[in-house]
Amino acid sequence: MSDLLSPGQLFAGRYRIERFLAQGGYGAVYVAEALSTELRVALKVLFPHILGSEGAVEKFQQEARIAGRVKTDHIVKVLDAGFDADTKMPFLAMELLEGRDLEQIVEAEGPLAPPEVASLLRQLASGLDKAHGYVDKEGHPAPIVHRDLKPENLFLTHREDGTPLLKILDFGIAKVLSQSANLSQEIKGTPLYMANEQASGGNVSPQTDLWALGLIAFYLLTGKVYWRSANSEEGSLMALFGEVLTLPLQPPTERSVELGGPALPPAFDAWFLRCVHRRPAERFPSAGAAVAELYQAFGLPAPLHTTGELGISRGSLASQVELASPAQAALGSTEATLALGATNPPTAPTKKRSAALALLGVGAVAALLAVGAGVWLRRATPDASAEVAAPGVAAATLAETAAPTTPPPPAPTPPPAPPS
Repeated sequence: MSDLLSPGQLFAGRYRIERFLAQGGYGAVYVAEALSTELRVALKVLFPHILGSEGAVEKFQQEARIAGRVKTDHIVKVLDAGFDADTKMPFLAMELLEGRDLEQIVEAEGPLAPPEVASLLRQLASGLDKAHGYVDKEGHPAPIVHRDLKPENLFLTHREDGTPLLKILDFGIAKVLSQSANLSQEIKGTPLYMANEQASGGNVSPQTDLWALGLIAFYLLTGKVYWRSANSEEGSLMALFGEVLTLPLQPPTERSVELGGPALPPAFDAWFLRCVHRRPAERFPSAGAAVAELYQAFGLPAPLHTTGELGISRGSLASQVELASPAQAALGSTEATLALGATNPPTAPTKKRSAALALLGVGAVAALLAVGAGVWLRRATPDASAEVAAPGVAAATLAETAAPTTPPPPAPTPPPAPPS
C-alpha cells in the first residue's frame, strides 16, 4: 500500500503528499504538507471499505472534531478531518510526533520500574479525565470514552525542554469503528485490553477505560499480558473470552510470578483487582483517583503537580535531567514509529501469541475497537520546514520536588570592643 498515494500528489485539495510512513489494517499514514500553512502533518487515510457509508464518514469526522475539543496535552492533536472524493478515502491530519509507543519500549527494554509506571499512568489519567469530563457546546456532560486503550495507543514523546510527554492516540476513532454497521468482515482486532462489558455487549462508560488502565499497568510492570491464554501457544479466543468474562481473576502478584515476571508490591493486588472488577460501578470513580491510589500502593509520595513532571532522561538526555529513579531502561533515539492503534510486526513471542488471537469479524470488532490503521507520527514544530531529529526519547519517571529547607539563623554579631 506504499503506492496508495504518491509523493507530490495533491490530496483532498489541500495536502501535498511527501512520503509514505506506514500502514495498518485500517489504512496508511503519510507525511504531508498543508498548502495553506506549510505545516507538515501526519496524514492518516482510511481504506475506502473501512467506513462504507456516507453516514459513517460523517460520524468519523464529527468524532474527530469532538476529540479535538478536549483541551489537554495528553491527547494527540487532530488538526483536520475530511473525505477525499477522488480516492474515496476519509482522512485525519494530525500533529507529527517523535518517539515510541509503550509497547515498543517494553518490548525493546523490558519491564519498567514502579515509579516510572506511576508517572506514565499519571499523564494517561490526566488525559482520560479531561475526555471523560467533556462537556458539549450546550453545557451537557458528554463523556468521551476511548474504548481501545492499549500500550500501542500510548505514545511517549517529549516536550521542548526534554521532559517526557505521554500522548493518547485514537480518541473518537475507536467509537466510530465500534458502532459502524458497514465495517468489512475482514477487519481483525485484539481483545487483550477489552473490558468485560465490551465483550458481553454491555454499556460502555468511563469505567471501561479503567479496566484497560489496570491491564496496561500490569504489562508495563511485567512485560507480560495478564491473560494466561495470551501467554500460551495453545491459547484460543474462546479461552481468552472465558478469562475476561467468567473465570476468577488471579492476583497480579501471583500471575507475574507464574509468568516469570518480577515480584510486584503486595498492595498492587487490591488496586489491580479494583480496576478489573467485573461490575463497572465497583471500579475507581476516575482515572485520576485510580492513579492516586497506585502511588500509595507503590509506597510513593503523592505527586505534587498534575502535569509537567520531570523524568529520567535516557540516552543523550541523561546529563540534562536529574535522575529520580534507580531503575532506567535505555530508550534510544528513533525515528517516530507509532501511531493510532498500529499493529506492529511481531517481534517477540508475546506478539506472536497475540497475533493468534487477533481474530474477530465485524461483530467482535464492534466490541473490541481495535483501530489498526497504523498512524505513524513524527514531531514537527509549526514553523519548521525541515524534519527535526531529536537526540533521544525521554522515559517518564517520578521526580518529586524536595521539601524546602529552612536556612540556619545568621550568626550573632559580636559586641563592639570596649574603647582603649
